[in-house]
Amino acid sequence: MPVWTVVLVGAVLLAAGGLVPYVVARAAAGGLGRNRWVGVRTPATLSGDEPWRAGHAAARPWAAAAGGLLALAGLGALLVGATTGSAGVFATVVVGGAALAAVVLVAGAVRADAAARGPAHR
Repeated sequence: MPVWTVVLVGAVLLAAGGLVPYVVARAAAGGLGRNRWVGVRTPATLSGDEPWRAGHAAARPWAAAAGGLLALAGLGALLVGATTGSAGVFATVVVGGAALAAVVLVAGAVRADAAARGPAHR
């Protein structure tokens, strides 16, 4: 497996591991307004500024966990790529880490949507 592939995939996962929690935290704090590009975008979170912030506040722990999983997958990809060179193990670490992070992010989006809908939905 080419070194550039290992480094690129590892770097992208590490960057995503930092970016995901950062975006959610900014949105929760009001530093990232409603938009159609980044953040938890459900009909409920997009319905107003307060639902947007409330939803992202509820999603913060989930985003932090997903970010941690992405960062671990990135470090794992770099470690596996540098030591074993096994494409199968590399793919398992990358896809497995990204898939786990995706599941956590979906759980966070469900919580965000419920929080954005109000106390009756939490």
